[in-house]
Amino acid sequence: MSGWRRWTVAALAAALVLGYPNRGVAGATATIAVGRSSALATGPIRHVIVVVQSHHSFDNYFALYRGVPPLPNGPCLPKATGTGCVTPFTLAPSQSKAGLNDSYSAMLEAMDGARMDGFVKAQSNSQVGTLAMGHYGAQEMGYYWSLAKRFTLFDNFFAATPGGSFPNRLFAISGQDGGYANAGAAAGGVDMPTIFDELQAKGVSWKYYVEGLSAAEMAGPTGYQETLVPLLAMPRILADPAMAGRIVGLSRYFTDLESGKFPAVSYVAATSSSEQPPQDPGKGEAFVRTLINALMQSSEWSSTAVILTWDDAGGWYDHVAPPTLGASPAKTAQQLGLRVPALLISPYSRSGSVVSRQMDTTSILRFIEENWDLAPLTYRDATASSLSVGLDLARKPIPPLVNSVTPTRMAASHGPARLVYLFYLGSLAVAAALLSFAVGAERRRGRRGREPGNEKPPGRRILELWR
Repeated sequence: MSGWRRWTVAALAAALVLGYPNRGVAGATATIAVGRSSALATGPIRHVIVVVQSHHSFDNYFALYRGVPPLPNGPCLPKATGTGCVTPFTLAPSQSKAGLNDSYSAMLEAMDGARMDGFVKAQSNSQVGTLAMGHYGAQEMGYYWSLAKRFTLFDNFFAATPGGSFPNRLFAISGQDGGYANAGAAAGGVDMPTIFDELQAKGVSWKYYVEGLSAAEMAGPTGYQETLVPLLAMPRILADPAMAGRIVGLSRYFTDLESGKFPAVSYVAATSSSEQPPQDPGKGEAFVRTLINALMQSSEWSSTAVILTWDDAGGWYDHVAPPTLGASPAKTAQQLGLRVPALLISPYSRSGSVVSRQMDTTSILRFIEENWDLAPLTYRDATASSLSVGLDLARKPIPPLVNSVTPTRMAASHGPARLVYLFYLGSLAVAAALLSFAVGAERRRGRRGREPGNEKPPGRRILELWR
């Protein structure tokens, strides 16, 4: 092979190697990176990420998704005043930001026992009440539906309580609501054992990543942040540097992934991207998409399970009556809240499956406790079904697929992801230029050195160039 040919081959190979997105973009097989922080996991899942968004029922997001039981025929819910009723309908963009009443009492009125016919009447504003029957379609839910098609969707997953965000988020970390039926902690804060205490005691690393967190908010959190991040409402946690130091800003999520210091268990809380109406759901989709894209571009993808769910139904209609759990050791039965969406995103997900086993918010804790052999916190998480039924650990891992769908309203991205694609596309351009140069050179050489009767087909000449 001549010198210029060797140079061309070497440069082409280097361009392809350097440009290949070796941090887990589409088509690549990420490598398992198991650090000391994950050494106590009992299976291939070494990292669990819990993302809890806000205020949407299962039907509000997935009523029209193919593969789940459809809406019943002809439900028409009575209005609070006057005559007539309202049937489920697809929301227009101008109707998508309704702020509904999702208090404990309003949700009990909406459920009306198990009749599920009080959603319109439960809203004091009659116009807003009609919007409670709305749901989104494929255009609005493009990214979330794409996750359901590629990974695992749970269609029988209930909020732990009919109350709002705060009690349900307490359940997500402690298996109880601390007696709070609605949003908002008392002035003195709350205190109860949490999953983070269990992880800390066993030496399992954890962090709580919070969008928009600042030092001032750590010193004096606002009511809204306390609602979305119950640890901020726990003076005991904030007074302990070993615990408080693990509540960090969202930017650390990305740097921890890139540096190989990602914790075994992490919770992620959005604030301006939480999807709580009147926020645009598309902004929340973009937020979640950015988190998952960054994970897929890291070496942690092949050992991670992401749990994506919502804290409560937000006042939106859902046609499935929530069950009442049997009496606990305290001799009290507990009413579950409405269905909320829940997805399990992992290389080991049951791809495209819809799992219908009854679960609730405390199933998150059960999954973490199983994976790290932790004792249950309460009766609720001890008796809950685990999200592990959404995994198939014997299957061939699902490869990462970055940017499979762009949300219709907002396309958020992460800086390192853009760099990967720029290197990738630039390297492909270099490769194409080198190949074009090689073909052109061969043609020129052929025109100069060809003798009558010795011509070779162009395809054969190009193949011989690389011998």
